[in-house]
Amino acid sequence: MEVAGPRSRSLYISGTASIEPGGKTVHVGDTARQIEKTMEVVVAILAHSGMELTDTTRAIAYFRHSADISLWSDYCRSRQLSQLPVIVTQCDICRDDLLFEIELDAVRQG
Repeated sequence: MEVAGPRSRSLYISGTASIEPGGKTVHVGDTARQIEKTMEVVVAILAHSGMELTDTTRAIAYFRHSADISLWSDYCRSRQLSQLPVIVTQCDICRDDLLFEIELDAVRQG
């Protein structure tokens, strides 16, 4: 959801995961590839609103398995996203075959 104010626009991206347009989970069993696909979707949503990952003000990354959390660090390091304001946690995710999910808020001035 996008909210426009007099001096800025805020974008709220709810839980997004490695799901194809038809609703099927993509990259079952491969957390690293699920992270990649999920973030491709997030970047596309941001771009549609004229925003980038650097406009992120808050994010929560959910992992089914705590052992996979280091994959998030690898992803961010490889893309120079070390300053991304994200909380990382291990918890259940809505589908058994999803290993990663993220929610994200972004703000663009002007």
